[in-house]
Amino acid sequence: MKIGIMLLDHGEPPEYNEHTYYSFRDFATSLITMGFVPKIVLRFDRGTILQDKNKIYSEEPSPSPTLIDAKLHPYTGKTHYIPKAEKNRITRFGFYRKGTKPHYLARKTGWGYGEPDYYEMYGFEIHDRWSQMGGRSPFYEQSQSQKEEVAKRLKKEYGDKVAVRFAYGIDPFPHKKKQDPMTVVKEFINKDKITHLVVSEHFSVITDSMSTHHLRKHVEHGLHETGKHIPITYADQLGGTEAFNEGVVLKAKEELSELPRNANVAVFLSNHGFPTTKIGKYDASTDCYHRNVKEVYESAKKAILQDVDWGGKLTVQQVFGQFLGEKYNPGQKMMSPTRALDLVSSQGFEYVIDIPYEFPGDSVDVLVKLRNAYGLKKLPDWSEKYETRLKHKGINVKITSASFHPEHWIRSYLQRTMAAIERVANKGSCQHCAE
Repeated sequence: MKIGIMLLDHGEPPEYNEHTYYSFRDFATSLITMGFVPKIVLRFDRGTILQDKNKIYSEEPSPSPTLIDAKLHPYTGKTHYIPKAEKNRITRFGFYRKGTKPHYLARKTGWGYGEPDYYEMYGFEIHDRWSQMGGRSPFYEQSQSQKEEVAKRLKKEYGDKVAVRFAYGIDPFPHKKKQDPMTVVKEFINKDKITHLVVSEHFSVITDSMSTHHLRKHVEHGLHETGKHIPITYADQLGGTEAFNEGVVLKAKEELSELPRNANVAVFLSNHGFPTTKIGKYDASTDCYHRNVKEVYESAKKAILQDVDWGGKLTVQQVFGQFLGEKYNPGQKMMSPTRALDLVSSQGFEYVIDIPYEFPGDSVDVLVKLRNAYGLKKLPDWSEKYETRLKHKGINVKITSASFHPEHWIRSYLQRTMAAIERVANKGSCQHCAE
């Protein structure tokens, strides 16, 4: 028996560029496959979609724009400015759905002619998010070292009985080494000659959308293409373990130590968030994210309240960073940061500490989406330590870095992975969320 251990990550490339355009493109295809986005978007190809490098999504055309395509290549040919579509409309250039962002169009020419407009527009959406991070995401560097340490400890424990490889849903360096799940599973089969496969995801909260219907499907499809019948065992999510909670508690204590001992403090544990309704054809309300994130939050909250000795009032509140509008969050089932701030303000709290505990590093979801949910639109807006401070109705608010006490992520990751390996040894398996 030889076990392949895939340490799998959603993937967040440090840079958006002409190479990672295709990594994000693959993910955009998965969104269509899962039903988040209608397939009809692939029918539209008007030419090459362009943006002004100096002002993405400019609401007015510039007399002399510095144009780039979705691969960030310069463009100097003839173009037409297309304003934002305030409603569905038909123009001489084609049909534009309500919400289509302003852009320039090189009609029926250029690199993008032959590429569905959807992919080019999605590429610019990612470029805009990366620009808000100053052009680079720190997530890969922060989280990769955790995987490498887990791999090192697994090799020390199991030696030649295992082969360990990293894989990413959004490949961070496709031009250097392809590490998408399909490629990696084939390497396990062809190079490592494995007989069993363990897939351990670097997630504190596992979802049906990103795991069951996305990453795991790519693993299984890659295995199918090899023609081999290798049993796959999926490790459990990392959140909820004692090691994981210890890291969150230590972070809370660390932040509280900087405040007056008798102050009234609210600790916000911030999560990604996910629709409580349908998104496209995908019924997000039934996704296991909602159940799993509740379990992880309740476990961490309990640990904080049990282990933290504090002189003033102390409360723990769950908040979410995305899908907070009425369309995807009717009845405000998910608490937004601003609504939570209003709540604790009315209760006499003086300080808020937001700990983005769902992620093993400062991802775009933390640095951009969570900050946006606090009403911060001009980004980057954080210190060298990826910390942001603001005021809300007299409350002093601090959003901490998501990169803290990595040893506790490592221990939880190792624990969950080794438990899956033991299930293989005992001829068992676990498909989290498949019940």
